[in-house]
Amino acid sequence: MSATRIVLALSFVLLSIPTIRIAEAGSTGTDAIYLCGAPPTGGVWAQFAVGQETFNAYITDPAAIDDAIRLWQKPWTTAKRIPIGRLSCEPALWNCSWGWHQSPSSVVFADGAIEVCDGTPSYVEENCPSFGMGYYCPWSAVLVQLLDCRVNPGCPLMPRR
Repeated sequence: MSATRIVLALSFVLLSIPTIRIAEAGSTGTDAIYLCGAPPTGGVWAQFAVGQETFNAYITDPAAIDDAIRLWQKPWTTAKRIPIGRLSCEPALWNCSWGWHQSPSSVVFADGAIEVCDGTPSYVEENCPSFGMGYYCPWSAVLVQLLDCRVNPGCPLMPRR
């Protein structure tokens, strides 16, 4: 398997805040992860599709990192597919498309969750202060990219096996 090349391109969005676009070489604009500043250090950075929308999560809990890697590399081996995390109604560097994020240390994966915390990223955006009893757990989330920021500050794309 050849090494995956990561493409970094600077752009300006969200009130002229400099952003970094990270995507696998040859990918389209729809499968890139956007970051408002430097990549996070430590943990993994995940992009999830929920219907036609995406959101990014920064995951720092060791057990959740293991679950994210398992879901990315061997999805047929786990039923834990729903990213559940405490909702923070403020922007974060790793989810700059939205004015909210999941708290990195609270993100875990589960095979089921209560309906009150399910929804699309745009619905969370519109209703953040009162959404999901303070949690976001999109049932239909699909992990579409996983970047490994644990050792390499460039956060390379995690290989699929």
